[in-house]
Amino acid sequence: MKELSNICEFSKDKVPVDKLNLDTYVSTENMLPNKEGITYSSGLPKTKQTQAYQGGDVLVSNIRPYFKKIWLADHEGGCSNDILVFRAKKGVSSSFLYYVLSDNNFFNYATATAKGTKMPRGDKAAIMRYNVPKLPIDMQSSIGKTLSSLDLKIIENKKINHHLEQMAQAIFRSWFVDLKPTKPFTEFVRVSGGGTPKTGTAKFWNGSIPFFTPKDSLDIYTLSTEKNLTFSGLNV
Repeated sequence: MKELSNICEFSKDKVPVDKLNLDTYVSTENMLPNKEGITYSSGLPKTKQTQAYQGGDVLVSNIRPYFKKIWLADHEGGCSNDILVFRAKKGVSSSFLYYVLSDNNFFNYATATAKGTKMPRGDKAAIMRYNVPKLPIDMQSSIGKTLSSLDLKIIENKKINHHLEQMAQAIFRSWFVDLKPTKPFTEFVRVSGGGTPKTGTAKFWNGSIPFFTPKDSLDIYTLSTEKNLTFSGLNV
């Protein structure tokens, strides 16, 4: 094991704010909790310049570390001073660094060593003393590649689940809110009517053909029928 300071450093680069836009500026507000990355910024800072980051840097919100806000930058831009910009040192995989910092143990450590109570901030000196595995670059790259592949599958599964949820909600609204007509029951089965066979004749019963009675129809939700009664007809 070795300290975090052996594999990365805090970036001290600056960038003019007029070089940024809502796609490239990151603040603690548009960093998503629970390691979900970032979303679009709602505005730019009013200062002339701010912290800079580049592709491959790891951005971590330094306010309330327990929210686990982290992002592996895939482009360059700028960020607020409440964000820590970790840059991998030479011979260190940036994806490996990202997974070291996205581990729950790191966030627990950053929270335990944070300063302040109402709005705790990570202690930069303590953070750099965090213990990390001592691994060769090829193993670092292999770990980063494997974990990033798993993350991509998780993201894809979330998209599929979201799509299925939207479909289910649309069907529910169509059937039970908007009351749009559904396919007639006769499109799925052949319905035959007639008298009731004698219950005492054994050969007529316990076969494979369903026999519906008014009691059975209580379990069926029907939106339309072939014929409709008046209240007078109902009470005959």
